[in-house]
Amino acid sequence: MADKIDLYDDRGKLLKSDVDLQAVSPLKNKAILNMVNTVKRTVAVNLAGIEKACKGASYGGQGRNIPGREVDIDPTAKADKIAAKVKELIQVEKGDDTDVTVLGGGKFLRVQAPTRRIEAGAEYVAGMTCAAAAVVEALIDEYGLGMYDTPYVKNAVWGTYPQTMDMKGGNVLSVLSIPQNDEGSWICAPKHHGKPPCYAFTEERDELRSDLKHP
Repeated sequence: MADKIDLYDDRGKLLKSDVDLQAVSPLKNKAILNMVNTVKRTVAVNLAGIEKACKGASYGGQGRNIPGREVDIDPTAKADKIAAKVKELIQVEKGDDTDVTVLGGGKFLRVQAPTRRIEAGAEYVAGMTCAAAAVVEALIDEYGLGMYDTPYVKNAVWGTYPQTMDMKGGNVLSVLSIPQNDEGSWICAPKHHGKPPCYAFTEERDELRSDLKHP
């Protein structure tokens, strides 16, 4: 017997009773699949945050500050040009479902990466990474940034990634967290042999898989 559910709108009004649960599965319901796809490929870029970080030399969050390493850029004043460049960089082909919209009077960009990038990516963070990379490239082009300023602008966008798995202290945000936060670590290595867990995990990966198969 199939599970049944009731569907309500966002105001609590009953829309339909006794709906087959499988009817709202993204595997069978195209509208639900489109909603899931939209969430995965949509990220927000905080241009005001990038500008503040660069002008204040505050990179990576947590009160980090590097006096003398300020970068004088004003992306909020040129949000339209940056948005156009970001779209040009991340679209797979002209006319696809890529969308970059300026919000908040230039303070934010809403970036919707093309579906084909999400489908081709190993995981759904492709929307965040392609948007972040495109924003950095757009800022380099717009302000003619050189090899000394670019790393600081990159940090204002990406935060402490890849030293951290997420973009901690950065200015690109997604509704979804990174898979490691949503789903947890794959496994913990039981033996570190005095080494940091990341190295122990790499060295013991095959052994651990073997142990899991033959407890």
